[in-house]
Amino acid sequence: MIKVYFEKERIYWKKLTESKFEKVNFENNKKVELKKIKELNFKMKAKKLLEKKLFFVIKLKRFIQKHKYRISCFTIKNENDFDFIITKRKVFKGKKPYAFYIENFHSIFDNVKSRNNKIVIKKLEKIFSGKNFKGFIFMSEFSRKVFFNMHKDSFKKIDIQKLDKGVIYTYVEDIDIDEEEYKNSKITSLDNKVKLLYVCSVFELKAGKEVLKAFMNLSKRFELTIITNPETIGDVELEIIKNNKNIVLLEHNMNFEQMKKIYLDTHIIIQPTFMDSAAVAVLEGMKFRVPVISTSTFAVNEYIEDGFNGILLDNPYNCYTLDGQVYLDRYFDDRDFILKITKNHINSNFVKLISQSIIEMVKNYEMYLNNCFKYYNENYYKFGEKAIKEKWEETIKEML
Repeated sequence: MIKVYFEKERIYWKKLTESKFEKVNFENNKKVELKKIKELNFKMKAKKLLEKKLFFVIKLKRFIQKHKYRISCFTIKNENDFDFIITKRKVFKGKKPYAFYIENFHSIFDNVKSRNNKIVIKKLEKIFSGKNFKGFIFMSEFSRKVFFNMHKDSFKKIDIQKLDKGVIYTYVEDIDIDEEEYKNSKITSLDNKVKLLYVCSVFELKAGKEVLKAFMNLSKRFELTIITNPETIGDVELEIIKNNKNIVLLEHNMNFEQMKKIYLDTHIIIQPTFMDSAAVAVLEGMKFRVPVISTSTFAVNEYIEDGFNGILLDNPYNCYTLDGQVYLDRYFDDRDFILKITKNHINSNFVKLISQSIIEMVKNYEMYLNNCFKYYNENYYKFGEKAIKEKWEETIKEML
């Protein structure tokens, strides 16, 4: 049995580390000692210069330019308990082989801008040329595309595309569904109430205001469940939610079993995201065979086919082109870029598109629902629990 350590456990990795594999055992041990590469640590260098009284203006400017970025690293105290290490952002400083599991193009940097810093690039070239580094695994085809678009010319001494270990989608366990019973239940209950679901940790990042406004334009036949962190909702929107008996607000801290019940009771997932990467809520919706209304953002296109198992809207604030190029003026601080726009603004045209999409999907619900099963069955080789387990085992075995 191959023992694999995951450097950082996310909610959607928890199931992976808890699941049983035939050849691989994934773990997330908390006994980790974090370290940072000293050569790129600004505070330590600044302190030494101050002590030596060399802090002249010209030297300070050169110093800040050279050392303002850092590469984060970590070690594992019980390293010998593992055969392989998977890391999302930090470089592993040990003797065991390891690989990066890439979600965004900037996953290997502490700061998006540091991708052009010569000192950082030189350090990373040395790290990626090391015998223990085995390559990059990607969470989606889009993350793979953007990563190599952005970095293929950054590294001069190594060909990072030779370190491409392919795509392994986020692990979501299979759901045993009786197709006919499930379809009949959804279609029959639709005549009484249409249950909509919105899921996002930060309300405004995935068009929370626009979703709420669109919902208010619908009839009382509709119900909306919002799963988010309430502190990210503005006072005005929070008051509207509390005073509407057709809206349920839940904390964004539920486990998979709790989410499972909600997904199975949902007719349509509303996720018209302004900013995303792995888009796990959309992926889960696809696996639960729930029609989704979202945007053509990052990996969403890989889970939803517009007009087939869902509806995809154009993202008015997209940080990417559809061919995987990045609008760097937006992406340098993408989260703030979106939040600054949405803080005091509701995109009325987008609200209209969401409302129209909901009505269109309800009108043709049986078609979308049937297609959800077709899409999932046709793409099980990419998204199915067994398929993902086999891909992990094959990829790790190949890298050892």
